[in-house]
Amino acid sequence: MALFNSLMKETEEEQIGLIQGRKPDSIWEWWTAQALWRYKIPFMYQFQLFGSSSRRGDIIVDFAVWNRRFSPLLVHGDYCHEAE
Repeated sequence: MALFNSLMKETEEEQIGLIQGRKPDSIWEWWTAQALWRYKIPFMYQFQLFGSSSRRGDIIVDFAVWNRRFSPLLVHGDYCHEAE
């Protein structure tokens, strides 16, 4: 566990860039985008399903991945979205 924590600290200090013009909410989203870019898998970041985010029941998935068919990809990092 100590090795994992030290790796996390080192990588959190690395420069996190933008994903399709948006700042990622966590290092986990940044790593996911890096992997998708590396393997040339087409995706959209913060993809809205069922309309806009202002209506009840709408969903924003972290990544919408197109690999033969549409696949929503949710990345669960250090925090989760809470209702306000």
